[in-house]
Amino acid sequence: MQNGSGNFTTTNELCEKETEGEMVAHAVFLSAVMAFTLFGNFLVIGTVATYEKLRTVTNYFVISLAVSDVLVGLTTLPLKIDQMTHNKKWCHGMELCTSWIIADIVCNCASIWNLVLISIDRAIAISYPFHYREMITKRKACLFIALVWCGSILMAFLGMLNWTFPGKEHIFTVFSCQKGDRVYYTVAATVGFFLPLVIILISYGIVFSIALSQAKAVAATARRNSLTTVHFLREFKAGKTLAIVVGAFIVCWLPFFIILLVTFWAPLQFYEWSMRNKLAFEFVDVTFIYLLTSVNSSLNPFIYALFNTELRRGFLKFFFKIIGVKAHQQNAGDGHSGSVSYSSRRRSSTPLTFLKRNSSV
Repeated sequence: MQNGSGNFTTTNELCEKETEGEMVAHAVFLSAVMAFTLFGNFLVIGTVATYEKLRTVTNYFVISLAVSDVLVGLTTLPLKIDQMTHNKKWCHGMELCTSWIIADIVCNCASIWNLVLISIDRAIAISYPFHYREMITKRKACLFIALVWCGSILMAFLGMLNWTFPGKEHIFTVFSCQKGDRVYYTVAATVGFFLPLVIILISYGIVFSIALSQAKAVAATARRNSLTTVHFLREFKAGKTLAIVVGAFIVCWLPFFIILLVTFWAPLQFYEWSMRNKLAFEFVDVTFIYLLTSVNSSLNPFIYALFNTELRRGFLKFFFKIIGVKAHQQNAGDGHSGSVSYSSRRRSSTPLTFLKRNSSV
């Protein structure tokens, strides 16, 4: 009882300390990340929901990914920002800490398994172009998405048990909110990151292997089989876009999981290193634990907009529709290019020309 009271007092005193200048900068950065995360992913959801042409099977998975990123912006990021304003200290008690851990596991698990679904979908689309519609239907996509979310929720609630020392306390709020359970986190890292990562890399390995082997054949037969060529190029471009999304995910999350496992399985060595290299430790802690993992949720929608013509056009149309600007599209005489102009109620307009391609994600 006395130790608990002493810890509570210490935590309160730490929470009342003035925010350090560096932590203010981190809090501002995370606030910007949260704003971009919510704006970009709500834009993805709204765009695909509004325009029927974009409601492809692949975009069902993209929507599920966007939902997981929105939940990151609504649940985990606000409390990360709060921690930064309190110099990385947790100031909200055990109940909220537990809820935060659950939300974090659900969102991140769902996010990477949605990427798995997307990568498998792209591999099938490239490998079996004439049977894809029968193999991956919208009904099956919804079933797979439901399984991903149910599995992620199950994984999170299993985390409420202590796998390392059953029956012992395993969630702590002294100084920070954390779960001390190395067996659970090892299983979670394997099931929720490393295994999916292997599946994703194999899937995209298949995609790009087929792409390289068929590139010359496609060019040689382009005139004789234009429909096959268009289909192949569309699916390859979609695969390339989503490979960039996966690459961003790996860069943002791989360091975190490596550090997580090192701290649990070599705690003494990690502690000694952190004491000898305090500046390096602070950089690693803030960059890979707090900041970089948060950035990933804000990147995906902008990667789509940058690399995918159809989604970019849909984003712009939906965005201007929201702010009350009317879109007018004019087709060129050859039917291959078009101009989309956006005019406000004052009838002023700015033409934006896009290449009309069927590169759907």
